[in-house]
Amino acid sequence: PPVRALATMFGITLKGVEMDPEGITPVAFDAACRMSDTSLIYLTPTLQNPTNGIMGNDRRAEIAAIARRHDVRIIEDEVTGALLTELPLPIAHWAPERVCLISSVSKAVAPGLRTGFLAAPLPLHDSLSERIRAFSWMATPLTAEIAARWIEDGTAWRMRDAISRENTARHALVAEILDGVDEPSPAAVSPHLWHRLPERWGSSGFVEAAQALGVRIAGTQAFSVGQRGAGDHIRISVSAARNREEFRRALEILAEIGRGTPARDLNIL
Repeated sequence: PPVRALATMFGITLKGVEMDPEGITPVAFDAACRMSDTSLIYLTPTLQNPTNGIMGNDRRAEIAAIARRHDVRIIEDEVTGALLTELPLPIAHWAPERVCLISSVSKAVAPGLRTGFLAAPLPLHDSLSERIRAFSWMATPLTAEIAARWIEDGTAWRMRDAISRENTARHALVAEILDGVDEPSPAAVSPHLWHRLPERWGSSGFVEAAQALGVRIAGTQAFSVGQRGAGDHIRISVSAARNREEFRRALEILAEIGRGTPARDLNIL
């Protein structure tokens, strides 16, 4: 959703690319490049938001080769990737001259520590620095220093491991309470989950029903660009609830909604 808001702000036209469980497919990416004047692609290849897809090394190499062939730059977002103890190689490994790799400590260490990292090709350093100064002048020195010290003394890694354990425990609650959850093991550390709804439910109707009962979730429409269908998935944030008991209550509400019937299908006599 933030990417869509930024695109609107800067007058950028977004185009979705077909995905499979790993992420965007090489065939679809190549076709998108051929059929339009694509100049930039934004990717989250590790624990993709919202699907939790993890792109393998072979796929990453293919995407890099296609981007080079069509002269497309890549923004590679690894903000959730730090939650994994074993990471695939970044796409930047295969195409360092065209990839801007970004990450942050906010998902893996502390949400309030708003410190990010950017590794970009050398020719882009000056222009990127100018834009950072225009938007925020500079990174906040205090939070940057805290992040650096925690990374160096091991605090960040201990906090990362604790967050991963908690997320995994909450994913187990989801599998216990909701029907049809089949989350691949590596994705159990993710701060979110992409859940397929029962056939009788559409995404927007389910989101509205949940919100009416005090549970906030995101539907397919929040992540779609271009033509947006009704959708049959919801994204559940496993890290938003203050504790597991609160999370369990929210899941039980979602499970109860799922067993019910959408209001639009009821016959009113």
